[in-house]
Formats: sequence, structure tokens, C-alpha cells
Amino acid sequence: MTSPPAPEQRALLLPVGMATHGDLSRVLREVESVNDFLKAGAIRQPGSPMQLPKTSKLFEALVSGSKLNMLQESDREYLRTSLQWLRANAPVLHIAFSTDPSAIFLEQLMTWLRQHISPFVFLQVGLHPNIGAGCVVRTTNKYFDFSLRQRFFDQRELLMNQLLSAPALVVEPATTKQKVTAQ
Repeated sequence: MTSPPAPEQRALLLPVGMATHGDLSRVLREVESVNDFLKAGAIRQPGSPMQLPKTSKLFEALVSGSKLNMLQESDREYLRTSLQWLRANAPVLHIAFSTDPSAIFLEQLMTWLRQHISPFVFLQVGLHPNIGAGCVVRTTNKYFDFSLRQRFFDQRELLMNQLLSAPALVVEPATTKQKVTAQ
């Protein structure tokens, strides 16, 4: 995989919070909004009121981490084309868990993925309550099942042998009567 188009060999540093394609699309809309605002400001009459576009912390983290100046048209264009390239070409990992993962866990996972897999990887998190524990990871051409359900399935013969060779358990019925002693 090649990196995004990089005029002047700039480095685009994605913040850890930008984990999904939805995050990427929101930041791209913000870039376009800032670009439109600055272009409109250049042709407006001096003194006419203008409403600054609102930007998110994610947008600001991307701009500051990548050392870009949004007042420079070349930086805005670089960021816009880079984000469009990422939306079309960046690798996406589909990871399914049995429950919703915490934000802290996802942040740590994204940090590890960006360091060891690709600095431009994105996640799509799903839920599969029937996997018990663990996760299922899917890419465009690979499938990995790290679930407890799959582990039990892989070890089914061993589990059945252990259950059949175990001594029989004696279960006594529960009694509802309690002895009451007078004092």
C-alpha cells in the first residue's frame, strides 16, 4: 500500500481518535467547510459579518499533529486530497466483540494497530453476542476467529473425552426444611 499523496513530502499524522470511516468523513467535511469559509472570506466585502465554521477536537488534533496551517491553501488542499485518498484506499479491519468495547480499549487498540499494522488503518467495530469472549477479525481477504466459541469448537474432542472420563457427580436434592433449635 502506498501512502497518501504528499506534496513537499509532508507527513500526515492521524490522531488515535480518528478510528472509523465516519470519523474520517466528518473531518473531511470540516476541512471543506474551513476551505469554503476562507475562500468566501477572500471575496467578501470588508466589514461584512461572517460566521466561523465550527471544528472538532479531532480536526484540531489532525491539523496540529500533522503541522499544517489551515490559512495556507496548499495545506488545506493537501489535507483534503490526503483524506479523500484515505477514504478510498486505507485498510479497514472489521472487529466483532461480544459486547461494546470501552473507549479506552479502542484507543489502546488503535494505538497498537497504527504502530504495528499501518499508520492509516481504520476500524469498523461490530457486535456478535454469541461468540462468548474474544473477538472476530475480518479484512478484505482474511478472517480470524479468536473467540471462546471457536476455541471450544476446536477443542471439542478433548472436552468430550474429559467429560466422559470424569467420575460421576452425585447430586443430592435440596431440602427446604431447616432444623430450628430452641435456645
